[in-house]
Amino acid sequence: MKAHNVKVAKVDGMKNRVLMKRFGVTGFPSLYLLRNGQTWQYSGMRGVADMKAFALEGYKKATPLPFHKAPNSIMGRAVGMLHSFPALTKRGYDFLKEEKGFSDMSIIAGVLLIPLTIGAVFICVLDAMYTRQPHFDHQHYE
Repeated sequence: MKAHNVKVAKVDGMKNRVLMKRFGVTGFPSLYLLRNGQTWQYSGMRGVADMKAFALEGYKKATPLPFHKAPNSIMGRAVGMLHSFPALTKRGYDFLKEEKGFSDMSIIAGVLLIPLTIGAVFICVLDAMYTRQPHFDHQHYE
């Protein structure tokens, strides 16, 4: 397949659950062709000759996955990031807890402080932008 510029990858879905969610895998084996920003799911025979024919020319006769389901589209990448958020959170917690030695309470306080700070800054910015300036156009009599 190298001669035809087709790369084949084997992924352990049980170890790469985020990738499974991103591709919408519901069963094994699942075969996908990603080419020119589009994705095709292969559902033909599992013989090498059949899969090779699909990868080289057969995909042109098939319908690619819609934009919102294609894992290599912007939407698919966003979904992948969304699915990876819990694992990133867990890694961040483990780093702060075990490597930096923070207590659970300090981690929770730090996490709660982030949106509180962002909200306060947002309120200050809105207040500065939209607060009415006083008008001193009336006369004072003494």
